[in-house]
Amino acid sequence: MRKPLFVLIFLCFAALCGADTFPISFWEAPHTLDEATVKDVAECGFNVYFDYIHKTPEEQKILLDLCRKYGMKSHVYDERISRPDFSDSRWESKVAEAVAEYKDHPALWGYHIADEPFPSVFHEKADILRVVKKTDPSKIAFINMHCYTVPPFFRPQCDYGDHIRYIDEIMNLCRSDLLSYDQYVLMKDRANDYLDNYFRNLSIIGPAALKYDVPFNSIILDIEHFIFRDPTDDDIRWQVYTSLAYGAKGILYFTYAVPTGDPNYVWGDALTDREGNKTRRYYAARKLNGEIAALGDTLLDLTSVGVFHTGRLYGGCQPVPEENLIKLTGGEFVLGQFRASDGSLYAMVTNRSMTEKQTALLRFAQRVKVSEVEPHGGFGVQYAPDRWQKTLLPGDGVLIKIEPAGILRAKWDYFARPMPRVSISAPDESSARTAENVKDELAGKVNVFVIGSDSKDPAHTARRLRSDAYVILGSRSCFMPFNRDMSEKLAKSIDPAADENISAFGDITHIFCPAAVVDAGNSPKLAEGILRYFGL
Repeated sequence: MRKPLFVLIFLCFAALCGADTFPISFWEAPHTLDEATVKDVAECGFNVYFDYIHKTPEEQKILLDLCRKYGMKSHVYDERISRPDFSDSRWESKVAEAVAEYKDHPALWGYHIADEPFPSVFHEKADILRVVKKTDPSKIAFINMHCYTVPPFFRPQCDYGDHIRYIDEIMNLCRSDLLSYDQYVLMKDRANDYLDNYFRNLSIIGPAALKYDVPFNSIILDIEHFIFRDPTDDDIRWQVYTSLAYGAKGILYFTYAVPTGDPNYVWGDALTDREGNKTRRYYAARKLNGEIAALGDTLLDLTSVGVFHTGRLYGGCQPVPEENLIKLTGGEFVLGQFRASDGSLYAMVTNRSMTEKQTALLRFAQRVKVSEVEPHGGFGVQYAPDRWQKTLLPGDGVLIKIEPAGILRAKWDYFARPMPRVSISAPDESSARTAENVKDELAGKVNVFVIGSDSKDPAHTARRLRSDAYVILGSRSCFMPFNRDMSEKLAKSIDPAADENISAFGDITHIFCPAAVVDAGNSPKLAEGILRYFGL
C-alpha cells in the first residue's frame, strides 16, 4: 500500500549510505594532511571530510584512516573515478577496481563524480555513476550542479532559461544520489545582494529534491573573493538557517582553507588563513556546526511540505496562505513547514535579516502546544493555545514542534509527495539487464532501486530503502502473505495471469511493503505494470 504523505522517506542519507548524522562538510581542504589537521577539522564540528588536493589513492586512504580515528567520514576524490580515460577499452573495469579499493572502509561517505558539469558531458557522468553504483551501491555518488544563475560567458553551453529542465536532465540521466549546488549572493555592497536568485534557486531545488526523493545540499560562502564580500558571522548563519528552512539535508562551507593557484581571484581568509591558522570564522563555524549537529537527527527525519515568507517577496517566494495553521508577523522571516516520519508537525522560523534581530510572533488557527527543539538538545516546552513568539538574532533560526489540540483543521501540507519507490531484486545478469531497462523507462516517474546478486539480504535492502513496492524477478509469479491484498494487486498489475503461490516468501515476511515475485519477462511489460500499480 502506498504510504500516505506524512509517512515519509526517513533518513534519505541513511537509506543510501548508512549515515546516521546530518552531513556537514566543506570545499578546499587544509593544504596539510596530517593527524593534527584532521583533528582540528573534527573539533570544528565537521563530520564529512572532502579533500581534492591530496588525491592520490595513498593519500585518500591515509585520510580515511584519520577520519575514522576522529569520528568523521570522508568523501573520496580519486581521478581514476571522476576522470577516467574513456578511450581506454578497460575504463569501466578500472573505475570499478578503484571503487573496490575504498568501498569497505568504515569511514567512507561517498565518491566525488563531478563539479558543475554542463549538459554536454551528462552522458559521461552517467556512465561513471553507473559503474560506481554497480560496484558500491550503498554509498553516495556525488555531483555538484550549477545553480539557477550562471555567468554570461557560460550561457552558450548551459541555458538557464529553464533551470527545472536542467535538473530533470541531470537527475533522469545521471541519477545522482543527492542534489547539490552553490550560489553565492553576498555582494561587497549589501544593497546588491542577489536575493532574488538565491531564493528562486531554493524554491526550485527544494521541490526537485522531493520529486526525485533525494536529499539536497546547500553550499554556503564564508570567504571573500571576486565580487563577494567578507561574510560576517551573521551572514554565514543566515545562509545556513535559510537553507534549513527549505529542507536542506546537508551543509558544505566554501571554503575551509584559502584556495591557491587561481590567478583570477584575490582570496580573503576562510576558516583558516594562508598559513593554516584558525580565524574567527573557524570559531563561528564551530558554534554553528554544533547547533546543526544537535538538530541533525530531527532535521533528517523531516520532509518539507511548504515554505513561505513575510515582508518583501523575492524571486520564487510565496506569502503565508490565509488558510495556513500559522500566521507569522514581526518582520521579515522565512517559515519552513515539515512533517516527520510519524506525521508530527514541525516548523523552522528564520530571521531573514542579516543585520537586525527580530521578534517572530506566531498565531495559530486552532489550539496547539509548541515545543522548541533546542540546539543543545531536547525540547523547551511552551504552551501556546493561540500564539507563540521568539526573538532571533540576524540570520538565526528556531525549530519548533507543533501539536494541535485535536484534529488538524487548518492547512499544513502544500508540496506534492515524492515519486513512488520500487526496489527490484535481480538475482542474475539477465534479470539485472531487465531491471536496468525498467529503471531507464521509469526515470522521472518512479524511483527504481536495482538490488543485484551481490546483496546478502535483498529483502532487508528493500526495507532499508523504504520502498513502496518490492519486485523480485524470478521464475514464478507469487504473492507475499504479509500485506497480501496489495501484493496480489502488485503482481497482477505486472502480470494479469499471475497465479498465487505464497511459499516463496516464507523467509522474508518482515518486508513491510507489497511484494511480488514475477517472471523477468520484457522490460516494457514490467515498467507498464509498475505504472499501473501506482496509477500513473
